[in-house]
Amino acid sequence: MPPVTGSLPSRGDVLEVQVQTPRGSFWKRDDEGRRTLCSPFPVPFNYGFVPGWVSDDGDQLDALLLGARIARGGRRQAHVLAVAAFRDQGLADPKVILAAEPRSRLRAWETKTLELFFHLYGGIKRVLRPGKPSRFEGWAVPPDP
Repeated sequence: MPPVTGSLPSRGDVLEVQVQTPRGSFWKRDDEGRRTLCSPFPVPFNYGFVPGWVSDDGDQLDALLLGARIARGGRRQAHVLAVAAFRDQGLADPKVILAAEPRSRLRAWETKTLELFFHLYGGIKRVLRPGKPSRFEGWAVPPDP
């Protein structure tokens, strides 16, 4: 099956997520497990990707899985709650927000935590890679129905 490109999942879709960076980790890892970024604070959720979906940057579509810590390499079926619009090195790099349990929306504190994280993450990437714009641009699929 060819990769899905040029489209984003919708709220309520159920997708498989593979975890690369477990909740509480300081190191972001790539598909091969190599360390790609050290965070000054622990990641507050499981960070990974949606197999078979590709972003404009050519990488797998990023996914943030809320809930309990899942080991690196773990896979879960999860429900799409929102999609954050993020730009990395000038290219669209959306982040799909999912939860293992079925629910219709993000909690208010989760939305604020995610927005803060994305602003900090973009700032860290701008410091590490000057001249290559990275920033949170809002919500491609808003967290509230």
